[in-house]
Amino acid sequence: MIPKVYSLVMCCGLVAALFLAVLPVLGLDGQPRAHLAVSISHMLALTVIAWVQVANRRRAPANLDDVGRRLANTGYVHTLIGVIASLALVGRVDLLTDAGLSALVTPMGAALITSIIGWWMGGEIQRPCWSTAPLAAVPEVDRQVALFCDRLATYNSSISRATAAADKVADAADAAVLHLTRTATRAEEASTRLQTAAASFAANLNAAGETLQGLASELQDGQRQAKRISDALGALRDAVASIDALIAEMNERRAA
Repeated sequence: MIPKVYSLVMCCGLVAALFLAVLPVLGLDGQPRAHLAVSISHMLALTVIAWVQVANRRRAPANLDDVGRRLANTGYVHTLIGVIASLALVGRVDLLTDAGLSALVTPMGAALITSIIGWWMGGEIQRPCWSTAPLAAVPEVDRQVALFCDRLATYNSSISRATAAADKVADAADAAVLHLTRTATRAEEASTRLQTAAASFAANLNAAGETLQGLASELQDGQRQAKRISDALGALRDAVASIDALIAEMNERRAA
């Protein structure tokens, strides 16, 4: 409930201060004193609400760092609005008179005071001595933190196991690549040997063919020589038969 009230008061105060700052731009009379009063009272009201959240932190835990930061930012926004209010009065007031100079300086004073309040009170609320006080929700926070730590440990263990499995897979892949490389090398060596053996076999086959051709040629020559010998023997037999016939004829003539 308190954060909602804080947000509502913050928005309403900033809108009111901005409206008073741009009155001269809208053609209306500027209200520097009203702007100063609204800005300072607004920051004081926000400071009170912020400290109420600090005092009520045991029953309604709040992020005091965020509360202090928002209070400081609101003071800084008021500073910017004060600068806008001063710039809006330039050229619309006579700076040579005390009233004109006061009208120009008053918004700047509001800007500085709101920044001082915001930075001072915001930094004070953000001190560790307030945020580290024991809160009602601390046991639940501790339980959630412990549960998160357990889950984180389980997650880390799962990551470790997955990393170990991945390392094993990588080692197996390296071994498989090495085995494939060796197999490819052996296959290349076997292919080279087969090519050498095939070339040697082809050379031997050619040599055997040439030898067979030589034997066939020699066999043909032998056949020709055998035929010649056979013809010579036939002629010799004819000559012997002629001689026998002549001898027989001579014997017959002797007998007669």
